[in-house]
Amino acid sequence: MIIYGNSEPRRLVSEMIKKKREPHSIMIHGEKGLGKKTLARWIGAALLCERQTGEPCGICEECKLIFSGNHPDLRYVLSETEAALHPEPWNGKFGEIPKGKSLSKQILIEQVRGIGEYLSVTAHRAGHRAVVIYPADSMSGDQSSALLKTLEEPPEGAVLILVGDDINSILPTIRSRCQLVRC
Repeated sequence: MIIYGNSEPRRLVSEMIKKKREPHSIMIHGEKGLGKKTLARWIGAALLCERQTGEPCGICEECKLIFSGNHPDLRYVLSETEAALHPEPWNGKFGEIPKGKSLSKQILIEQVRGIGEYLSVTAHRAGHRAVVIYPADSMSGDQSSALLKTLEEPPEGAVLILVGDDINSILPTIRSRCQLVRC
């Protein structure tokens, strides 16, 4: 996977993965349009890549599954608005939007609860299970509290990758449990 920019964040995360010292939660933040979602996908691929070189090789079976949007150990949790705006592999398939239905701009509480359930299952293929959450800065107090439980006691091999534009909109207790990566 070739991505442009964010070379310093990629280098830092790559070193952590190579040394097998990846954090259980990473928060990518910065202004809109800096490639945060792409970086999150790159991190997920680097974590799950068979070669474990700190970067996704792009050719192993794990990378192929990630880039096709079909890896069982990488999940994307998006607001309904983001899911409708972004094609695969960000969200799998997003069905027809019913007429008159407005899409939520927030991550829903059911989605956050689902993260804990998803991570409680052992990895299917690789040693890790990763979840990309975007926009993490859209979570309200209830969603943040539910996520905090997972952040405080993450299952073995679980990595949460939170992505948001406004770091100040995210609870300090969540920020303090994440490795912060600025784009």
